[in-house]
Amino acid sequence: MPSYYDNEEIPLPLVRRLDRSRAAGTVEVEGTAEGRSQPLDRSAMATEADRMSPAVSGGIAGLFGGLATLGVVHGLEPDALARPMIAIAHARNVELIVAFGVAYATSAAIGALVGATFAVVTRYLRKWGPLLLWAIVFFVSLAMLLLAASSAYGRGAGAALSGPILAASAAYGVVVSFSLPIRRRR
Repeated sequence: MPSYYDNEEIPLPLVRRLDRSRAAGTVEVEGTAEGRSQPLDRSAMATEADRMSPAVSGGIAGLFGGLATLGVVHGLEPDALARPMIAIAHARNVELIVAFGVAYATSAAIGALVGATFAVVTRYLRKWGPLLLWAIVFFVSLAMLLLAASSAYGRGAGAALSGPILAASAAYGVVVSFSLPIRRRR
């Protein structure tokens, strides 16, 4: 088993910067005969020009993901969401449609912020399949953690909303993973 010290360089061609004096598209891999240059796999690198920044594409995808999230919860459990909305509309002296509009707008805004953050953090995942899998696992796990913390430390969402919230977080993960096709040029 080789041991590496701090002053030794570990040959990782996808991590090291390519020296501009060398030929474009090749990198010298240590350990090859006569120090030959081999083509560099650029599909895994984040160097190609994108259409927009990860924050913008994640914000766009998160906006629609936030709308889809509240839509899934409202579609699966309409009574559980309608009762608090009626109470809020009555307390604020507004129409019920205005209360739902504000709820959907708030969900879209929070979804855009979370989507932008998620896209910036995952900007080096350049394939849609792994990003989709990671988004679903991450957001469902986060929803489970928040549901467990809310029921243990305060007034929880209740058993009726746990399933729809987990389904909505999976839907959000699917929608926010589309930030990659929005961002990529090809």
